[in-house]
Amino acid sequence: RTTRGRPEYRMSANHHSNPMARGSMLTWMRKIANMQPSRKSRKISMIEVAKHNQTEDAWTVISGIVYNITDYIGFHPGGEANLLKAAGRDGTTLFKKVHPYVNAQAVLEPFILGNI
Repeated sequence: RTTRGRPEYRMSANHHSNPMARGSMLTWMRKIANMQPSRKSRKISMIEVAKHNQTEDAWTVISGIVYNITDYIGFHPGGEANLLKAAGRDGTTLFKKVHPYVNAQAVLEPFILGNI
């Protein structure tokens, strides 16, 4: 099923009506507000990214940038299962399809590992 051209989206336990709840997006943004983005930029192969596809160690690629999404899993509004669909692979298409209005770099900047 789709809603306005997007897949139907079920709210997970991480999607709180209370934005102050632990695990909420607001809590995540507060957590990273004072973190410094990584200054090191390195080339990372998709072979390396593919090795990081588990809850305890998850990387993804969005628009050519490699992110370590491990710490974000507990905060993702769509829940762990939805975020892990992009773990270990290029999640650009899925990311843009589900929420084209979100700036991935703003949400994950301190966790940039490099570029493809």
